[in-house]
Amino acid sequence: MRHINNYFFIAFLFLLFNITTYAQRVISLEECIEIAQKNSFDAQEAENKFLQSTYQYKIYKKSYLPSLSLSGSLPAFNRSISKITLPNGDEAFVSQATGAYSGKLSITQPIPFLGSDFVISSGLQRLDLYNDSISTSYLSNVINMGISHSIFGYNSYKWERKIEPLQYNEAKQIYVEDMEEVAKKTIELYFNLLESQTNLSIQLYNKLNIDTLLNIIRDKYSVGKCTEDEVLQLEVNLLNFELQIRQLQNTIYNNEKAICDFLQLSNDKLIASEPTLFEIEAIDSKKAIDETYENSSIELNHKRQVLEAQSNLARVKSENRISVDLYATFGLSKNDAQFKETFKAPLNQEVLSLSFTVPIFDFGISRSKVKQAELNISNVILNSEQEKLGNNREIIDVVNQINILSENIIVVQKTKELSEKRYEMSKRRYENGKIGFLDYSNAQTDKDKSKLDYVQLLKMKWELYYKLRKLTLYDFKTNKKIR
Repeated sequence: MRHINNYFFIAFLFLLFNITTYAQRVISLEECIEIAQKNSFDAQEAENKFLQSTYQYKIYKKSYLPSLSLSGSLPAFNRSISKITLPNGDEAFVSQATGAYSGKLSITQPIPFLGSDFVISSGLQRLDLYNDSISTSYLSNVINMGISHSIFGYNSYKWERKIEPLQYNEAKQIYVEDMEEVAKKTIELYFNLLESQTNLSIQLYNKLNIDTLLNIIRDKYSVGKCTEDEVLQLEVNLLNFELQIRQLQNTIYNNEKAICDFLQLSNDKLIASEPTLFEIEAIDSKKAIDETYENSSIELNHKRQVLEAQSNLARVKSENRISVDLYATFGLSKNDAQFKETFKAPLNQEVLSLSFTVPIFDFGISRSKVKQAELNISNVILNSEQEKLGNNREIIDVVNQINILSENIIVVQKTKELSEKRYEMSKRRYENGKIGFLDYSNAQTDKDKSKLDYVQLLKMKWELYYKLRKLTLYDFKTNKKIR
């Protein structure tokens, strides 16, 4: 029998063993990757992580816009005995019952370059005194403007403006890398299925040939042209093939279940088609490294970590040196027993407060905290440089493996073709009694091995290529950045 391709054997496999409980579906590797990047739990988790970062970035952007708030109490009732100062200067305990109502509308606007907050507000208060009769008074704050500013303090807005955009860009790159990792996992599951199906097609083909040869050898044995040992050897081989086929059927079922679960597909009977052998020019390691630090999240992550460490140092320094806080407000307010009168000719209201704190002696705690923060920056930089070296080594190793594999696959592909031709020749010669069973068996083993070797090398090349895509976020087949 001449060489029959894998597609025939895979179809033959399912027809022969009546594995038709579910619908059969021929699926390509590219289709699996596309489905996985939409449906898989890993893809959904990556998308959720990116959406969280997106909302965090929106929160940061909108935190610089003015915010409007309404606050108040309706009512605040209080009945108690309190100590008060009488008009003559004496103090006495008296029973009081009051009802307070208040409302305030405020607009707050951050001032990022100062690290301050500017507030404009307007409010109204009402106070009811419950004695023998009810007396009511009103206090209106027509407008009140104020600013609070720490002169030598830590400016969180300044560091947020440096870190948050970097963190968002890093999140975008991480999302793309996660999608490439999903593709890489899909490749592994897909080739596990393809390899087991290919192996089964090989064993089915071998069993079919052994069946044919066994009939021929039995005929020869009946006329004394071969020994009983040859018949027994073929019968043993036939039993071994049947055992392997049953084991491979179970392996295929498990591999199908694994990839269906990962892709979130129903339990279709998937038939993996052999991916094309893609050809790319020899990849330059330096270009791969350059693309990594230009496209991936690695460099952004290093920059963010350094900025966060520097931000922490700035905060520690501000906490351990002279602190001067400015609070200033200006407003118009008036109180009156009549509601309408509180808005007529309001009076000025000004508040100016300048407070300071000077650390004098703390047994060197402040200096130790600063040194600790400085060492943290140094460690972050050292770790980043060490991580870069590790990444560079990994990229060079992956590139070298891909380049070598591209050459090895061509050799194995040629070996596969020659092994198939040799097997067909050996089978015919064995049928004609020109060679022994051992020579035939060796030709069969080489044929089977070359087919599986080819599939395994294909798997390695696809896995390594997507590993390189994840590391560099660059497609070396199309010479385009991955977005």
